[in-house]
Amino acid sequence: MRLAALTELKILHTLSSADFLTRALRQAEENKEPAVVTAAKTALAEVDYHRSAVDFFGTIFRGFSTGSILLVGALGLAITFGLMRVINMAHGEMIAVGAYTTYVVQNVFGAGVTLPFSDLICTCRE
Repeated sequence: MRLAALTELKILHTLSSADFLTRALRQAEENKEPAVVTAAKTALAEVDYHRSAVDFFGTIFRGFSTGSILLVGALGLAITFGLMRVINMAHGEMIAVGAYTTYVVQNVFGAGVTLPFSDLICTCRE
């Protein structure tokens, strides 16, 4: 049954199963079960490969996202300077205000929305 579960986790290669696979590998090594050790190592390798692919494409997406923001700011400054022959710093000011607003919102909601008395209401946490 453990081999079937490990095979299924290998097929699913979910990132949240890495802790379970590490524990299963440790238990199988302690109990000296070579088939389970092999299946756990293979499943853990699949999860690590999936994690690296997700990180790679996430990095590319974040790079394009940051580049597009910088491109919009640069185009705004270039068009303004090209038409008026005056350097207008309002674009930079708006970018700074947007960056500061993003920073504040990220700090407020970064860890998730928490209610003031949520510890008293929900006692279901471990």
